[in-house]
Amino acid sequence: VFGEAQSVFLGGPATSSFKRSVDAEVRVIQNGSFRRAEPEEHRNHGATGPQADIGGPGKDAEAIGLEQGGDIEVSVDGNDAIRSYDEYRSRALSMVLSPRAREAFAIERESDTVRDRYGRNTFGQSCLMARRLVESGVRFVTVNHGGWDTHQDNFTKVKSNLDQLDPAMHALITDLEKRDLLKSTLIVCMGEFGRTPGGLTPVAGREHYADTMFALFAGAGVKGGRAIGKSDEIGAYPAERPVNPGEIVATIYKSLGLDLDTHLPGPQGRPFALVDFGVREVKELF
Repeated sequence: VFGEAQSVFLGGPATSSFKRSVDAEVRVIQNGSFRRAEPEEHRNHGATGPQADIGGPGKDAEAIGLEQGGDIEVSVDGNDAIRSYDEYRSRALSMVLSPRAREAFAIERESDTVRDRYGRNTFGQSCLMARRLVESGVRFVTVNHGGWDTHQDNFTKVKSNLDQLDPAMHALITDLEKRDLLKSTLIVCMGEFGRTPGGLTPVAGREHYADTMFALFAGAGVKGGRAIGKSDEIGAYPAERPVNPGEIVATIYKSLGLDLDTHLPGPQGRPFALVDFGVREVKELF
């Protein structure tokens, strides 16, 4: 599917360690900049970029909210976590409202041919936007593609998802390569876990399964066109070259140029390792 862009299929155990928890302390403040948005509040199902009125009243209300944060300074005095949250949120707002960001989000400026190649669906157009964001200098982009939790009607749903995933990933990798950006951009396509092997449930579904799954890597020095690792004949357990979550993380860090032996400052000044002792990247990828 990935043609000249040369992707790599990596088999191995589930890598659910990428889930990120939310600091509960940050959401207790309700005024302005510390109000926690419910999921539907910030979803715009009709577009893949910022709201059309982002520079109008919405912007003013957001800015007012940031100013109101100062009114509760006495309540958070000494709370560095909340102060940092406000600072980062202000910086994020400035980025989203910048002319450079507006240009990156303007996927309607792409030709119909290009947009069709990525796929006229949310995932396809999000991958197109991801390419534009990378071109504009954004360092980290996440594109979500839901609908893989196939507890029923597994084959129909998987086929529908793959019909969106395949062309979008192909277009993204190919376009980055043509723009000489693939060698400096790491693409990782993966989920949280696999699905139960063997027969289907009575409603033609598959359940959660943690012992095998896949991850796809491309770019950033990855040598494509290979499959690393192998499951048994029914996809129940790794049969060759099992890969664990730590190795996935180490591979990403290594691709970003980070020294895996680095120690970072932790709470009360106690350092902690970037990765667990002895964990290294999947060297076969490079």
